[in-house]
Amino acid sequence: LTKSVLPGGDSERRRFGTGCADKEKDCAFIHVFMRCIGDSARLVGQDQVRCRVPSNKTLLDARNKMEQVLGRAMEQDLIVDEDGYVFDPELHCAPVSAFSNDCCLNLDFVYSSAMPSRQAARAKSAVGKLGGLLPSFGPKESKAESKL
Repeated sequence: LTKSVLPGGDSERRRFGTGCADKEKDCAFIHVFMRCIGDSARLVGQDQVRCRVPSNKTLLDARNKMEQVLGRAMEQDLIVDEDGYVFDPELHCAPVSAFSNDCCLNLDFVYSSAMPSRQAARAKSAVGKLGGLLPSFGPKESKAESKL
């Protein structure tokens, strides 16, 4: 994820991509580099954790490991890959080896409200709500024209 997409993003972060699932499941452990991005008040800051997770453990197991290391529960509701793609909840129970390469995987945990598509939807909604409160800046119709 780049800095322009999410707060705390780092375009210089090493990217691993996705390898061959058959080869990856032979890894005893997957080195998972995880970031918990934002806090509930400001959507800024990040916690970073690197840990080893058995290759047959799931994305949710990796999340639980991060919470264990941090010593607290995470409120972030989305799991995102290194390219900014949100994992479908159906994939949360897939083994980490399905998404790793060379026994390494990057994961980010973010608020859904931090995703650009959600920000755009909120902005559109806010503009719609303000529409009736803002004055019109277009050409004004005279009373004579309105009777035509």
